[in-house]
Parts: sequence; C-alpha cells; structure tokens
Amino acid sequence: MWVVAEHTIIYLQIFLKMNEIFSVNNKNELEDYKLIYPNDKKLKVNLSDGLTSASLKFGNETVKLNFFERLFNFNKLFISKYDYQAFIAAPQYQTRDLSLQFLSNEGELLRIFGVSHIKIVNSKYEEVPISHIKQIKEIYFSDELRAVIIVIDENFCSMREREDLRDEMRAKNELLAKESRQKTLLKEVNNLLSQKGLNKDE
Repeated sequence: MWVVAEHTIIYLQIFLKMNEIFSVNNKNELEDYKLIYPNDKKLKVNLSDGLTSASLKFGNETVKLNFFERLFNFNKLFISKYDYQAFIAAPQYQTRDLSLQFLSNEGELLRIFGVSHIKIVNSKYEEVPISHIKQIKEIYFSDELRAVIIVIDENFCSMREREDLRDEMRAKNELLAKESRQKTLLKEVNNLLSQKGLNKDE
C-alpha cells in the first residue's frame, strides 16, 4: 500500500512541477503550437517514453474499450491514464526518453522530436485529470518549447467509466445513508440519556 501511495505522491509532484513550466488557458495561447492531429497529410502521430509500452492507441488497438466501442471508434486516437502517467514521468528518468513520433499510414517511422512537457486539456483548454481512457480530439506540438498539448473530447465516456461512476455514486449514496442512520440513532441515544429519571415516590 505504501509503494502505491509513494508512486502517487511522486506522480503528483511531477504533475505540479510541469504545470509551473508551461500553461495554456485559451486557444489564443497556442500561437507557438502546430496542430498535428488530425491532419490532412496522411501522417500518424504517437508518443513514446522510450522504455515502457505506453503509447497513444487507436480504438481498434486498445483493450480498455468494449467490442462496440472499438468498432465505432476504430480510427480514433485514445489516451489512457496509464499512458499519460508514463509520459508525465518520463522526463524525470535518465532511462526514458519522451518523444513525439511521425509515422506513415503503413507505420513507417518518419521523424522523431524530443518532448519535455505534456499536458491534457478539455475543449475549453482547461487542464483536466483523467481516470479512464479518453478520446483525443486534437494534438498540438511546439518544437521550440518541446511541448505537447492533447485536447480530449470530454463528451466521450467509455462503458467502463460509466460503470465505475455508477459504482462510485452508489457507494457515496450508501455512505450518506449510513451517516444519516448513525446521526438519527445518536440523536435517539442522546434523547434517551437526557430524560429525567423516575422520582423515588412514584
């Protein structure tokens, strides 16, 4: 448990440090960036940390979508929480090398750019955390800043995420109900103890 907690703390420290380095609050601040996905050049783009299997994946490549989600989104690009955490952590390790890759439609590697910073934002260009796989709407890249900004489609919600949200809501409601019962019972106990005792003459 401590190992998991320690990894989470390290991830948060890296996440906050990178936020201090560069930020984007609206589309006007993307002047130094180029839209690289989607593109009309028949080029694929991907990210790699140079060590793990972390990468952006098309709908038909990921196991985090069900059969119908993969079928209807086979040519859409996705990013998972695991991949994003690997990308975020990569610049902090000498054994990893975060890079942006341009590939042909056939998968031939054409060019690689080093990346120092990466951020995920919503359609309002507000930074957002991700807990489940998310569909990528746009990817921007600045060679000068060595930075990548991924815009996700917040309207996409996988079946697994919906199920987890329902479970989370159910657990929250059960906790609230339990707290309400405990509060009512505690009130009954206090009322009982506050009652005056019977007189000896009775």
